[in-house]
This record gives sequence, structure tokens and C-alpha cells, in this order.
Amino acid sequence: IFDYTHPENVEALRLNLNKALQGEAVQLEKVYRMGDGLDHWFEINYYPVFAEDGEIEGLCLTSLDIDHRKKVEEALQRSEADLRSVFNSGPQAIILASPEGIIRDFNPNAKKSLRDTRGQELEIGQNLIDYVEPEFQKAYQERFQKALQGEVVRIERTVRGVDQQDHWFEFIYHPVFDKQENGLGVCLAISSIDERKKAEKAIVESEEKFRKVFENAQIGMTLVDKNFHFAHLNQAFCDYLGYTPRELIGRTFKEITHPDDIDKNVEHAEGLKKNKNFKMQKRYFHKNGSVLWANLSVTGFLDSKG
Repeated sequence: IFDYTHPENVEALRLNLNKALQGEAVQLEKVYRMGDGLDHWFEINYYPVFAEDGEIEGLCLTSLDIDHRKKVEEALQRSEADLRSVFNSGPQAIILASPEGIIRDFNPNAKKSLRDTRGQELEIGQNLIDYVEPEFQKAYQERFQKALQGEVVRIERTVRGVDQQDHWFEFIYHPVFDKQENGLGVCLAISSIDERKKAEKAIVESEEKFRKVFENAQIGMTLVDKNFHFAHLNQAFCDYLGYTPRELIGRTFKEITHPDDIDKNVEHAEGLKKNKNFKMQKRYFHKNGSVLWANLSVTGFLDSKG
């Protein structure tokens, strides 16, 4: 057998043969350069062969080509490394829990988020419920069970931090299944949404300020849709023309405009679609039929698609 062994491998072969001759089964995986000039993986086994009296009378050597298996293993390792990289570098805090709620894994963001917000340390093997505030534990268990049954559960709520301030977070419970659709547990993804909530609050406050300015303005103001139907009107505009808001909403400016001013008004209004604002003097009809002059100043608003 030594005649067929590369000189570099003779000593290792001798060592493995001696182990087998002492009654030990030896298994190893090794790369060999073959006649095609390429390296191939093989599984080599050394088995002692025993006589009827229990004495070792020889050895049995087997060789199995495991090149394909090694390539599959390497591909899986690369895939697992890629997934681990995504898991560790994602912006969300991610916690994996067993069906019993035991923490199996978590990414660095989860550890940092809990430490910074609550002053607690995540630990594998602990029950996830131990990190939930007592007043939220019942609701947490209900959401966890829904996720185990295949439902994706999403909630937003505040968490009282160590700084004694309330911080907004989004919690998403994802069910985790194997290839046979058997439940493996729950993946909890947590994102800080403090900035989004502040932006939403600012928008609401801005809209409220605009509404108050619009409604309480001493000059008539209206908002129309893209087809120039009245959508919103303030009280000053309605008082000027003698109508109630309900009587005008849904109607167009043509219906209360003097016929001699309609064409010019329409021409200007069509220009709004090209982002051309305009001013003009025009005549309206009061509800009682009288004609009223008005200075009109119109600004168009376009969405992101124009």
C-alpha cells in the first residue's frame, strides 16, 4: 500500500495503520490531487479485522469520493455566513425564540437596544417574557401564540426607558417554519420609531395650525380638487356669497361665476396643471342673485407625479 502513497503522506498512513492494528477504527477526510490535475475530497476509513479468537488478523481500508458532499457543505457554510451577516448587520433588533418562548439567538442590535433603553442584558436561554414589562405580559403572550399559529403580528407602543422617558417602538412577530412547515418558533423584530412618531406629530400639529388659519381667515379661502370641485371652504367665503359650506361642497366655480368671466377663469385654471399660479378679477353670483366682484389669487398644488 505504501507503493501507491505519495511520499508526503507515508508517515500519516503509517500512523493510521498502527492505530487500526491496535483495534481503533480510524476515519478521516482528505484532499488528493488526481490524474485530472484537480483536487478531490475522499473519506478514508481504516477498520481492524478480527479473527474468531478476537485477535486482529488484518485491516480493511475503504475510500469514498465525497467531493460533491464537500461542495454542498461549503455552499451551505457560505449561505449560513451570508445569513449571519444579514442577521448581525440589520438595522432592526432581532430575537429568535423557541415555541416555549426561550431565547435561542439575537443580533447585536437587540443586545444594544435593550441595554440602552431598559438597562437589561439579553441572555440566550432566558424566557423572552422576562424582558417584558408586567403590564404588557398578557398581551405579549397572546401575540406570541398568534405568531406560533402562522400569523404575522405587528404593533406599535411606547417603552419607558431608563431615562424615564417614553420611547416608541414597532414590534413585529414573525412565525418561523422549517421546510415541512413545522413551527420552529418566533422571530421578533423590533425597530425604534421615535423619529417617525415625532414627524407624524409635527404633521398633525402643522395640519391643525393650517386648519385654524384657513377656517378663521377674514378673507374667503377655498380648496378644490383636480376637477375644480370645491372640497373645503372657509366661513368668510361662504358668508361673502350667502351660502352654507354644505351647499357649495362638490360644486364647481363655474356654477357661481358670471358667464362673461368663465372662459378666462377656465383658461387660468387649466394652467394650474402646469404649475402656473394666477391672479384675476372676476364676478361671482351671490345666492340672492346679485353680482359681486372679487380679487382672485390661486395657487396650485402638485403631487410627486405632477
